[in-house]
Amino acid sequence: MRVILFQERFANSVLLETKLQTIRRRAWCKPGDVLSLRMWTGLPYRSKQWEINRRICRAVKPIRMYFERDGKFIIEISGRRVSNREEFAKADGFTSLEDMAQWFVRTHGAEDIQGELIVWHKGKAPQEEKKDEVVDALERIVQGCEEDLEEMKTYPEKRGLILAGIAGNKAIAESALARYKARKARKDRSRESVNK
Repeated sequence: MRVILFQERFANSVLLETKLQTIRRRAWCKPGDVLSLRMWTGLPYRSKQWEINRRICRAVKPIRMYFERDGKFIIEISGRRVSNREEFAKADGFTSLEDMAQWFVRTHGAEDIQGELIVWHKGKAPQEEKKDEVVDALERIVQGCEEDLEEMKTYPEKRGLILAGIAGNKAIAESALARYKARKARKDRSRESVNK
């Protein structure tokens, strides 16, 4: 199993499956491998990891991103240019191509980035239970919060950090639940209109 960690800004899109790919310097996985998609509940290496989703790797491809002399941000997958770069950026969890370019330059400090694109299948990994995705995620958040509260009793000096982590998880859970309810309501309305 390959663990892939995400920043908090990408957690919702990974949970709701609007982000089905990630770019890493090295993939360390191959098609068919199980991917454990996670984020830190607080400070990296000082908090627990929360598994957002578990998916099956669909593809691993070489990727290069760079700026041309005229300032145009270019994306190449397996040596071929991506024609719809804006759509690609949104599929990777960014709001726009410009947002993606700025994030990679700011995060990696380079204007010529080479790595590997990891793409995964939508839907649960086969060995997982057929449990509702949102309910499963919320149960994990609640369990993590309960464990953090126990830790807070043991280490009172960490109280502020633990409470901040709990608040962040609560916000993610609330956002995911709101989107889930809206999506479910749309599906119910469309079923009703089909049945009429």
